[in-house]
Amino acid sequence: TYVSLHQSNFSYASFSDSKLTDVKVIETSLAHSALFACQLKQVEFSSVDFNQADLSDTALKDIDLSHCEIDGIRLSPHLLKGLIVNEHQAVALVSLLGIEVKE
Repeated sequence: TYVSLHQSNFSYASFSDSKLTDVKVIETSLAHSALFACQLKQVEFSSVDFNQADLSDTALKDIDLSHCEIDGIRLSPHLLKGLIVNEHQAVALVSLLGIEVKE
């Protein structure tokens, strides 16, 4: 069994310190939400708005955000290993690693 959040609005919600297992989040807003120090296991995100969300201290190994909006997202650089993003998101995230990209 799993939990599915579909076409929902959880903007400004707090899931900090939560353990999320077998969860599918689809076409949902988590903008400005707090997912600080969460444990994610078998969690899928598709077309989720994570703009300005805080996922600091949350390990993101095998989490696919490639079809999500992540402008202004807060992440812990040491916990990015294994995170899946698209090429445009990757460019935006390199600044978290202290890398400057020149054109």
